[in-house]
Amino acid sequence: MRVTVQLDPSLARQLSEPGVAKPRRLQLERLLKNLSVHLVPLHPGSSDNTLSSYFAVDVPDSAAAANVMSHLRPLRGIRAAYVKPTEALPR
Repeated sequence: MRVTVQLDPSLARQLSEPGVAKPRRLQLERLLKNLSVHLVPLHPGSSDNTLSSYFAVDVPDSAAAANVMSHLRPLRGIRAAYVKPTEALPR
């Protein structure tokens, strides 16, 4: 299961710049470590602020997804954290 996370573009840039240790980045990295998950960029290398702000967190099940989302959403710099609904045929 995948949680999609949209970051503020400035926070997304901080994550891609080695050695940048600003408070919001440190807080996010600490939380991810405590949850034992990793952010993976959905559009690595993109120079577009919107595309480069999207990341994914892979988790084993819906309970883990709910836990990750509930911890990420309150953080400054997190614009969204959600599980994409399952695709279905129109009724």
